[in-house]
Amino acid sequence: SSVYEDSNARGVDGDQLNDLAVDSGAAFIYVKVGNRWQLQAYLKASNTDASDFFGLSGALSADGNTCVISALWEDSPAREINGDQSLNTAIDAGAAYVFQRTGENWRQCNYLKSLATDSQDMFGGGIAITGDGKSLAVASLYENSGSSGFGGDPTDNSVASSGGVFLY
Repeated sequence: SSVYEDSNARGVDGDQLNDLAVDSGAAFIYVKVGNRWQLQAYLKASNTDASDFFGLSGALSADGNTCVISALWEDSPAREINGDQSLNTAIDAGAAYVFQRTGENWRQCNYLKSLATDSQDMFGGGIAITGDGKSLAVASLYENSGSSGFGGDPTDNSVASSGGVFLY
């Protein structure tokens, strides 16, 4: 990945050759064919904006068919799965994007956010995915919940920058 990539492309295999979204970021999927590596997909967020740093964290399933990439400084106030990406009112809230491959073709299938999105949560600071790509964990570095254990209340916001992990 390249968090300093500057194209304003969105999704899979867009135009890499412009510099219209500084530090928006990108990820690149390579496959080995014979003895050579070749680019299979150029991945961007579906809501590319400058300074989102897409690609700072990512994970690929062991079967190579599911890829999750974060944009740590993405600014949408959306919550949970596939929410409204169009607003930029939750500065540095963060997001994660799930891409799946069928054959040689990649597509974005999910846009993930915290259950209680707030500015500066930095959702996507760490990502882990199971080998089969069916479960994943996304860390929110500065989530403010005072909850502990599994299934706590992410809207609590009583302990600043305590962090949290969301399972999907």
